[in-house]
Amino acid sequence: MKRWRVTQGKVWVFLLALLGLAVMINGQAPQRSLAAGPRTFYVANNGSDSHDGLSADQPWQSLEKVAATKFQPGDRILFDANSVWNGQLILDGAKNGDGTSTAPITIGSYNQGGTGKKAIINGLGTTANKNPYHERKLSNLNLMTGTVELWNANHWTISDLEVTNTAGDGNRQGMRIGILVASDIQTAYPSGNDAAAVQQKLAIFKASHRTGITITNNNVHNVDGAYQSDLIPDQTGKLVAAGKNSGGIVIVGNTDATATHNVITDVANEGLRNDANASVLPGGWDQYSFQASAKTIFRHNYIRNSAGDGIVISSSENGTAEYNTVQAANSMPNSKNAAGASKNFAGLWFMGGEYNLAQYNEVFDIPNHYLDGAAFDFDGFASKGVYQYNYSHDNSGGFTLFMGDHQTDNVFRYNLSVNDVKDVPSPALNHLIFVVSGKADGIDGFPLFNNNTFIVGKAVKNLMISNNGQTGIRFVNNLVYAPSGNVPRFVVNQNGTKRPVFTEGRLDHNLFYPQALMDESHAGTVDVSGNIFADPQLVDAGAKPSGLIQQADGTFDRTGLAAFVPQAKSPAANAGVNVDELTPAAVKEKFPISQDFAGKLINFQHPTIGAFEAAEAVPVVQKDDLKTLIDRALDTKKTDRYSLASVAKKQAFDQALQEAQWILADSQANQSAVDQAEKALQAAFDQLDGHQAAETSSASQEVPSVQKTDDDKKSKQDREDQSLPQAGDLIFKSLPIIGGVILMSVVIGGLYFKHVREK
Repeated sequence: MKRWRVTQGKVWVFLLALLGLAVMINGQAPQRSLAAGPRTFYVANNGSDSHDGLSADQPWQSLEKVAATKFQPGDRILFDANSVWNGQLILDGAKNGDGTSTAPITIGSYNQGGTGKKAIINGLGTTANKNPYHERKLSNLNLMTGTVELWNANHWTISDLEVTNTAGDGNRQGMRIGILVASDIQTAYPSGNDAAAVQQKLAIFKASHRTGITITNNNVHNVDGAYQSDLIPDQTGKLVAAGKNSGGIVIVGNTDATATHNVITDVANEGLRNDANASVLPGGWDQYSFQASAKTIFRHNYIRNSAGDGIVISSSENGTAEYNTVQAANSMPNSKNAAGASKNFAGLWFMGGEYNLAQYNEVFDIPNHYLDGAAFDFDGFASKGVYQYNYSHDNSGGFTLFMGDHQTDNVFRYNLSVNDVKDVPSPALNHLIFVVSGKADGIDGFPLFNNNTFIVGKAVKNLMISNNGQTGIRFVNNLVYAPSGNVPRFVVNQNGTKRPVFTEGRLDHNLFYPQALMDESHAGTVDVSGNIFADPQLVDAGAKPSGLIQQADGTFDRTGLAAFVPQAKSPAANAGVNVDELTPAAVKEKFPISQDFAGKLINFQHPTIGAFEAAEAVPVVQKDDLKTLIDRALDTKKTDRYSLASVAKKQAFDQALQEAQWILADSQANQSAVDQAEKALQAAFDQLDGHQAAETSSASQEVPSVQKTDDDKKSKQDREDQSLPQAGDLIFKSLPIIGGVILMSVVIGGLYFKHVREK
């Protein structure tokens, strides 16, 4: 019988046949599919728009190619981090597609290396023109122009780009922006502002809602946008005020957006904001009535040297600004801009929205100021909002302001101001707080201002400016301390010519030091009970911490603020009052609070005055008896009682002595630990048996010898036993050899029987 012999060539034939069968089963050889999503597109300077763009070695080349492509959910468009583009990237949801909540369309970079390098897009001083993407129904949008623009889109992410927009000539000719995200209305607003027209406008505005926009990890810098009152030509040639429409990252219209981990520097006018102009709202400011549905989150962003505002959340519900750093906002030269108009910029503020929260933000080094140029602000139509756990320092324009009509039911609590207000040329009055609430709001126009700490600098002339006839005040549990001895007036009017008198509300349970900080600014109808006029005994009121937000992970280093914690014996400790009844019900429900600025639980019934609960009192710990016992133990180690003791007893004694010495040296040890260490050392001391050995040494000299001999014999026997291989060990160690012999036997036997059969 003829047998088929296996050769190397036949093996290769068999493998190739299997490969061919696999290809047949799949219908064709693997290849890239343009239809199968999600896809990744690559763009590089050395690419070509004739490529499919689906691999890094076949990238597209131009911004225009990207702008002309319809994308699908989950697609990514990645720009080469080693490439630079000059021009605009203008995208629109209708033309370029929408993502989904689970599969957004993403713009980013590749070839970033270990440094996070980003692809660069330079706008080179963009201008608005009459192309279809600037013919907008919302009038102010017609002139806004960005290096990267995203219009009327849902579920897009813009990330890992470096963006500029400057012509290089220093000329601020337009509403230039780094990254612009905008939602236009689809139907023009009807004319008029009567009730029916406003409702129609509101319906149109709500229908323009877009969602799912994320702007993250971008570097936007050198944007030469127009200042607020600069005059620029509109599309008819008429000169109009630029307003607050230009800047680093601007989000306009009814758009839900999140901006995180962006670095924005050297931009004009704004740093990071949404709804850049009130004209996008139906009926304007006074008819808006908090009915926008946009939700805005600004988190972990760093803004430095914005000509105007640092961060603004406008016309947003449930907006959040947290863990942001704003440095040197309001950096426009001189006290007035080129058009001669006064500046009104702040570091981080809210306008026209409900339930907005700002926490764990640091705002500092604002160089200029006017009447309303502070670090923080509740502005017109801002309602039911909260500022908490924010740190303001070295800002020329002061700590905060409350401005405009119908900013009601707001709370400003557990914030810290250190050395705010600079004595620079300005029409301002060197104040920490500016109150310009609506006359009709009464006391409700003054937010609940509780448990804040002010370290008053030398340049402060007025703690507060009150305008528009404000008569009510709610100022409770605040610590106001001027360590330099400066004694500013408590309140003046805007012109500095009159000292208003508060006639209703609460001005109680505060600490003012020196006492003159609380001057005669109130009538007898105002509650001023429980105020304290004494040194608050802070750990270090002269401390100047800065840069507390860690850019690497975005955390807020609250340990840097420990200098402003009242010491245990401070008169502020437990001297405050419960403010639960003063806190608006809507705020209590939406923004419950349990901790102070340092993260310590608040004693609500008897809180410490200021932003920090006082340090815990350190009880006196008695260590004299432990010290005496340690000294006695050290002396005992030199005697026969220790040297002749058994090894186990000496080891226990040494261990107890060492632990006792540690407790003695530990400044944080409590009385319980001291007592326990003393008890353990005394017990070890009592167990030392060296004195018994010394007394019976003559009678027991031979016993250790005999015992030693027995021990020697046992030890020798143990060594002999250990030197002999045990039966179990022999079997275990032989297993590999036995296994190898069996395996060889099976192979040789198989070959033999095969040989016999063939023969």
